[in-house]
Amino acid sequence: MYTLRICILLILSIAATGCYETHPDKDRPVGFVTEILRVEAVPNPVAVGDTLRLKCVIKDSLKAGFEYAWGIQGRYINTDTPNLTLQIDLAPGDYQFSVTVFGKDNRFFDPTKRFDITIVQ
Repeated sequence: MYTLRICILLILSIAATGCYETHPDKDRPVGFVTEILRVEAVPNPVAVGDTLRLKCVIKDSLKAGFEYAWGIQGRYINTDTPNLTLQIDLAPGDYQFSVTVFGKDNRFFDPTKRFDITIVQ
């Protein structure tokens, strides 16, 4: 009886391992490399010609190895730090900016946060 239970457990564990190894999504990312807590934009609203300072605050702020891609009107600026300083040359209006945080571990998704900036005359 005891031997039968061990054999059944062994067969089930082999079957479960085999299913995992052949599952088509086993290499698919799970979760995010970090969490974007907030994006600070100072000042907001910002005047044309003034300097806008952006800062991406992430959960793992003490961990190294992240890269940041700042999306601004269809163009991207890449940085190795969570900070970006911009001279504003866009026309007055409301704009949607974004930041994506890239990690070095491709087993996880890279989070993106969108945020609004108002530009005044």
